[in-house]
Amino acid sequence: MAKRVQKHVDGAVRPIETIQEDCYRSVSLPLALKSEPPTIAVHLHIHFVEPLEELLDTLGGLDVSFDLFVTTTDPSGCVRQSVHARFPQATVLQLPNKGKDIGPFLQVLEQERLDRYDLVLKLHGKRSRNDPEYMDVVRTLFGNDITDGDDWRRKLIAPIAGTPVRVARILQAFAEDPELGMLGAEKFICSAPDANSDTYTKLCDRLGVAPECRFFGGTMFWIRGKLLQRLHEAKITQSDFDADQARAVEGTLEHAFERVFGDLVIRQGCYIGGVPDLPEEHSGSNK
Repeated sequence: MAKRVQKHVDGAVRPIETIQEDCYRSVSLPLALKSEPPTIAVHLHIHFVEPLEELLDTLGGLDVSFDLFVTTTDPSGCVRQSVHARFPQATVLQLPNKGKDIGPFLQVLEQERLDRYDLVLKLHGKRSRNDPEYMDVVRTLFGNDITDGDDWRRKLIAPIAGTPVRVARILQAFAEDPELGMLGAEKFICSAPDANSDTYTKLCDRLGVAPECRFFGGTMFWIRGKLLQRLHEAKITQSDFDADQARAVEGTLEHAFERVFGDLVIRQGCYIGGVPDLPEEHSGSNK
C-alpha cells in the first residue's frame, strides 16, 4: 500500500505524495514518433476574457489537427469574434454562468458528443479571483511558487500543451499505452473528499463509480473520449448546476465533478497519468 495523504476534518484538499500504482502513475513521455494521429476535441471555457488571446496562442501552437469547442459567458460577442479570427471552423457557444468550467464542458459533451473523439483536451481561462486566503491555501497545496490565479492556470497548461513537442509526446504516450486514460500536470494531482460529501457520494452513485477522489486541482487535462461516455449516458448537463453558487470555492456540484473525472477513469480500467513541468527555458511559453 502506498503512502496516503492525511485527511482533515475540514475536508480540505491535500496533495498526494504517492498513490497506489494502479490508480496514478508518473508518466515518462516517449519520443514523438509517427503514430497515426488521433481525433482530438479541445474544449475551452472562457468566463474572464482577459486570458483569451493567451489561450488562443497556446492552441495555435499545438501543431496538431483538432476540433475546437469554445464556451463563454460573455454576451458581447468579442469572444466569438476573436476565436473565429484565429479558428474559423470553431464552434462557439454563449452559455449562462452555471457550473464554472464544468457545466459548460458537460453541455458540450452532450451537444457535440465529445466521447466520439479519441482524445479530449479540457482547458479554461482560470483566474481564481477569490479572497487572498484562498490562494494561500492553493500555495500550501501546490507550492509557494504559485503567485496568483493566472500563474496557476499557466502552470496547469504548460505541462500538457505548452509546446508542440510536449503535445506530440503526450499523443504518443496515449498511442503506446491503452491503459493511460487521463493525463495532467503532476504538480496538481490531489486526493480528498469534497466539503459536501453528500453531493459527491450521490454523484458517484449516479455514475456508478467508487469515490476514489483522485483528481487534478484546477480541472485541466487530456482524457480519452470513450471514458466520457458514462457522463453522456447519465444525461448530466449545465441545467443540473445552480447559478446562485457561481462564486463558491467548495461544496458545489461542480466541485464534486472536479473529483469524479478521475473516478471515471479508474472505474473503466485505466489509470491517471501525471507529467512534469516543462524544462525551465520553456515554462510559461507558447512558442
